[in-house]
Amino acid sequence: MLTAAKYYFDLGLSIIPIKKNKKPFLSSWSEYQEKKPTEDEVMEWWSKKYPGANIGGVCGKISDRMAVDIDNYKNPDAMDILEEHFSELFVTQISETPRGGEHWHFKYDPNIGNMQLSEGIDIKSHGSYIIMPPSVGENGNSYSWKKGFSIVEVQLAIINNSFKHYLLNYITNTSLYSRGEANNRHPVTSGQHPVTSSNRLFTEGSRDNDLFHAANCLIKGGMRNEVVLQVLEILAKSCVPPFSEKEVSVKLQSALKRSEVKKQSVAEEVREFITVTNGTFRVSDLERWVTGGNKDSNKAILIALSRMVKEESPVIERIENKSGWYRKLDGQFEIINLDNVEDGKVFNLTLPLGIHKYLEIMPKDLIVFAGVPNSGKTAVLLETLRINMGQFKCFYFSSEMGKHNCKKRISKSTATEKWDFKFIEDFPNFIDIIQPDDLNFIDYIEETEGEAYKIPGLLAKIQKRLKKGVAIVALQKNPDKSYAIGGHQTKAKPALFCTIDPKYPGALMRIVKAKNYKDENPNGYIRDFKIVNGINIIPGGVWQPE
Repeated sequence: MLTAAKYYFDLGLSIIPIKKNKKPFLSSWSEYQEKKPTEDEVMEWWSKKYPGANIGGVCGKISDRMAVDIDNYKNPDAMDILEEHFSELFVTQISETPRGGEHWHFKYDPNIGNMQLSEGIDIKSHGSYIIMPPSVGENGNSYSWKKGFSIVEVQLAIINNSFKHYLLNYITNTSLYSRGEANNRHPVTSGQHPVTSSNRLFTEGSRDNDLFHAANCLIKGGMRNEVVLQVLEILAKSCVPPFSEKEVSVKLQSALKRSEVKKQSVAEEVREFITVTNGTFRVSDLERWVTGGNKDSNKAILIALSRMVKEESPVIERIENKSGWYRKLDGQFEIINLDNVEDGKVFNLTLPLGIHKYLEIMPKDLIVFAGVPNSGKTAVLLETLRINMGQFKCFYFSSEMGKHNCKKRISKSTATEKWDFKFIEDFPNFIDIIQPDDLNFIDYIEETEGEAYKIPGLLAKIQKRLKKGVAIVALQKNPDKSYAIGGHQTKAKPALFCTIDPKYPGALMRIVKAKNYKDENPNGYIRDFKIVNGINIIPGGVWQPE
């Protein structure tokens, strides 16, 4: 439990020790809603005062985290309701509770407060906490991360408008109003209004979305189009005010079009996954990374794979005697006349901590520094920029550090030379911005709404766009992992892949992958370093095998 507590602390969560009965050990824990505990407090709680205590993750702005608490023990239908109507809207971190329920973790939304949606379905926001794995319940069973949706596999999703709409309208109406309990059990929330009879289903103001949602669900369930139309006509007559037959037809066509677009979208994601995959892969890999396990989309995955196998020039084939396994074909080739080939030119790049002494960087190479939050990724990129800007035309693309912060940061550098580079903080995407023949810095790539699985594809596209230039990319990673958020495939395209982890009082860099090394193979080498004033890198020790 101490190891887990330190892990969550390193991720930036505000955590508190919890008893088996879900009550805090602390007489007052409200202060940790506004400030995070210190590392000394965490160590004292879990190693001395409350050894073995469960871990409570404080919800709200302090941890940038909130959760939907689904308790099947109180309401056997709770999980089915949410899975059926909302699982396709996002991919997010999910933990399983000792009694068979689930916690769906989301990024904090200040417009959503604590509320009870129905029996067994609650939202935990500012002022609440959520029990984190691997805590143990009173029944002796543990909280655990759901396979494929763990904190190391996917990012937190943002609660989107569709989720808010259906949570507040569909679930509350069907579970409370149908039992006549609306008068004494309204949701309590800051920033949201209680659901009343004025915004029930199929009434003016919501009937349009409700009818379309019904059509979409019926189509996804496999119902024939003509039967769907009959059902919609019945629902349309019950709306207040009722829909005309023409409007019903429009809803059906719109739902059919959405269904087809979704199938096309899944097929495109399947192809994107295969472009960054080498060798063999399983259907389950695609299900996890492309859809996060949505059953309806899994059908589209199988259809896409089947069509790709039957193409005139297929890029994949099924593996005989191994159900669900495929192999990527790589039969394309170009005959090269070696007499006409010039000697390869090395991209004479200098890297921090002397990494460049071990390897040759070539044009079109991709370099990745994957680090735990606040471990020094930006400092490493800025140091690389500083020692190379006199030799190359440099472009620094920042999605996190604004222009004022950048200017303040480089002003603290102990170097005397003038900073000569182009700084860009507002750009459309990570692909079109790449300068093919120059030195590119991207700080950093982060996919929102649980779409971390797209990061390997983005890296492949960045590398493909390069010609004579090089791209250096910063990525987030979880502690003690040898790959970035986005999975093992984040290591596929880079010629150099290094990780950065905190190591008091500084940090530790690890060379995970160095493709074009010279005489000595540095893969697995580590080296300590410190960062002063957020920018000046002070080496410690020497590069050595871990």
